[in-house]
Amino acid sequence: MNRKKIIFPLLIIILFLIFGLANHSFASYKIKDDKVYYNEKIVDGADFITFEILNYNYAKDKNNVYREGLLMGQADPSTFEVINGLFSKDKNMVYQGYNGKLPYIDPNTVEAIDENFFKDKNGIYIHGTKIQGVDIISFEVIGESYSKDKNNVYYHITSILGADVNTFKSLDYHFSKDAKNIYFHGNVFCDADYDSFLPLNSRYAKDKKNVFRLWSIRNDWYADKIIDADPSTFEVFKEDEFYAIDKNNMYYGGKILEEGGETITNSILYHQLKGKIILKVEENGEAYYVSPNKKAMHFLSRPLIAFYIMREQGIGITNENLEKIPVADNYCPNYSPNCDKPQKYNKFFTDNQKGKIFLQVENNGEAWYVNPEDGKRYFLGRPADAFQVMRNLGLGISNSDFEKL
Repeated sequence: MNRKKIIFPLLIIILFLIFGLANHSFASYKIKDDKVYYNEKIVDGADFITFEILNYNYAKDKNNVYREGLLMGQADPSTFEVINGLFSKDKNMVYQGYNGKLPYIDPNTVEAIDENFFKDKNGIYIHGTKIQGVDIISFEVIGESYSKDKNNVYYHITSILGADVNTFKSLDYHFSKDAKNIYFHGNVFCDADYDSFLPLNSRYAKDKKNVFRLWSIRNDWYADKIIDADPSTFEVFKEDEFYAIDKNNMYYGGKILEEGGETITNSILYHQLKGKIILKVEENGEAYYVSPNKKAMHFLSRPLIAFYIMREQGIGITNENLEKIPVADNYCPNYSPNCDKPQKYNKFFTDNQKGKIFLQVENNGEAWYVNPEDGKRYFLGRPADAFQVMRNLGLGISNSDFEKL
């Protein structure tokens, strides 16, 4: 084997370790100028000499224990250790979060099962709450919120009456099944066809008869049918879990896209921005298309999403009328390099089309966007092209103005 191919990555690893140790940093903690920082904020009272980082949340020194840079009450630093991201313990106590003491859990026998479940000599716990009547020896976790023992199946801390222990299995975060039933968050899902039921992602599921949207209010989840959705052609977008499409429509959050989107309530701002693409410049430049026809805006999260949204919002137009609108420089498609017809321009017509998206009904439905800023049309082309057009023409908006929308 080539020695250079081995030595080079080893050098990278060694340098990484050297510089990492030299900076005394891990995740969001760091030591600089004899002071301890968490997310650039000084950790008050921390002793930098004995400071020890336990994981991305927890740290300790000779005097105290800290979680996310905050003092953790009376935790004992000499015996403190992390159970998982949420739970920790010392010789006296098990803790949930910052100072949520759990005195009923035995710190000497407690151990993590996974991120949600742990146990001690007395019982099994999920999110710090004991599951009553569980058999510790036969207990096993079978999903994010599901578990079972030799006698029962449990959703969180509640046993599911009638569930078959031997055949029960978790399908995803929402759904599970046994030999008889489909279950949705611990309850029998009566609307589902057992044999054809298929969870699609965290927002959609379907069977041979229906498509279901999944939604929540204050951590309580609900499922209902999407009327007239076609199960055979219904599919979700990998780029964004809220979007889906079938042979008839595109959907956002289970609603037909033209009925969906985020509602705008500020009429003044809407009339200033309708038909425009806005970018949240104070965050990550997230792009939204403000509908020119309805007080709603649509999140352009990915190229494919942007492409379908723009087409869904499109209006059919004849070639004759489309040619009345000037083409932006270099935006004619490759198959029609001379698509711009200055002799046919009509300013009055163009001014009334600003912000709209047109589909060439006499061709193959090619999509064009009329930019409100310059009154010119831009060919949307492929998904990547449409996404880039949206971002290039976007108007920056502050978080405060966005929230006013």
